[in-house]
Amino acid sequence: MFQPTKHNSTQPGDEIGLVDIVQFLIRHIKFIGLTTVVLSSAAIALSLLNPKQYQKQLTLSVRSTSIPLSSQLLPFIDINQAGALTVDFLRSSQLGEITVTARYDIETQKIDLNLQSPNAKTLNTVAPKIVSQLKTRFQEPLNQSLTAWLTTTELQLEKEKSILPPLQQTIAQLPPTNTGKLDALEAEQAQAAADIAALEFDKDYLEQSQKNLPKFAAKIMSVQIVSESEVQETRSSGQMAVIAVIASFMVAVLAAIIWDQVARIKNDLSQPKN
Repeated sequence: MFQPTKHNSTQPGDEIGLVDIVQFLIRHIKFIGLTTVVLSSAAIALSLLNPKQYQKQLTLSVRSTSIPLSSQLLPFIDINQAGALTVDFLRSSQLGEITVTARYDIETQKIDLNLQSPNAKTLNTVAPKIVSQLKTRFQEPLNQSLTAWLTTTELQLEKEKSILPPLQQTIAQLPPTNTGKLDALEAEQAQAAADIAALEFDKDYLEQSQKNLPKFAAKIMSVQIVSESEVQETRSSGQMAVIAVIASFMVAVLAAIIWDQVARIKNDLSQPKN
């Protein structure tokens, strides 16, 4: 250990220069050196006792196609909604000991993932599992959309079916000589019948899609791995050692400064008062 060095009181206006810093380090080199060695050795030992942590980066592309009905294409979700929903799903994903950090890049329209785990083998095989889980998670919002569209289709179907009986009754009551009115009503009747057929087709399509939801979701949602990095340690042993030495040196210097200031205060207090 070192002996505190006595100093003269620092007068107002004194400035600490490079020479002062060098002299300070020289005076306390033994204490700083010993403290740095002890603290860094302890930090390195603790880091070696902790399990190694590995990481891997993935980039995903998630896109949705429209649902084809007889008269229109129904959009499920746009690409930005799909990206935001994917991030939410990943944050609550069940991947065991793997920690997931996900971020949606609105410019590239891709999802960047950082995966960390103490098990390197787990990271090597996790990508297909993530894709599978995402496809499964998208089934729930897709099913909700199908239910809403099915309800709308059924209401439209009921409305169109309610139009036919009055039309048929009116046509039956018209005399054959009223060809202009008769032709118009028959055209309206044919259009209503065509609309009913189309709506019945859509209703059946939506019902079958709900019954075979996993297969339908796989058609509507596209989840692809754009890029995949190699598994690597989050921090190498060399990096940990450098960080430990730097941090320990800073703590040692701080301790030396505190000790030096305490010694200076004691010295000032011991001086006889005039």
